[in-house]
Amino acid sequence: MDAVKKWQKVGQAKILAVSNGRRLIDQAFKNPKNGQVLDFTLLDSDGITVIIFPLTIRVEVVAIRQFRHGAGEIILELPGGNADTEKESFIQAAHRELLEETGYKASKLMPLSNKVWLEPGIWTSHILPFLALGCEKTNKKKNDDNESTNTVVIPLTAWLDMISAGKISDMKTLAITSLAMPILSPRKERTK
Repeated sequence: MDAVKKWQKVGQAKILAVSNGRRLIDQAFKNPKNGQVLDFTLLDSDGITVIIFPLTIRVEVVAIRQFRHGAGEIILELPGGNADTEKESFIQAAHRELLEETGYKASKLMPLSNKVWLEPGIWTSHILPFLALGCEKTNKKKNDDNESTNTVVIPLTAWLDMISAGKISDMKTLAITSLAMPILSPRKERTK
């Protein structure tokens, strides 16, 4: 069995397009198996995104609905956004994004993983997932000018049923729910 080896970058990436802090780039890599140099088109980003799995004291998931241009649909997903690493820590960014997108504040916030790749075959950036416990509504949400969301509060058991029924299709939401469940399992049992 051949060992998997890392492909080395060859030269600098060529920027094909730039929009909203993201770049479409062309990067050459050298295949370690045969020495062939191949170009790959990748999505590159300036920042790291935090995504939050918020749970209320009543064991309800705080989610958002928003239009997603790539899907061309209104998607049910977990709240989150880009961290401003020059001004805040990742945990501060998670608190800020939760409050801005939903109006909810968490009494406790904890990282679920140090890194989750969205699509490592084409996306150079990763996300940082957080679990937010004891969430309570404290403010009105503060969407950006080009953002419109509706906050939805769903009992955890109903949330899991929606996932099983295919009613939640956002990949990052599914992955972060999966990361949160081992921690939340005792809470889920209490709600039955």
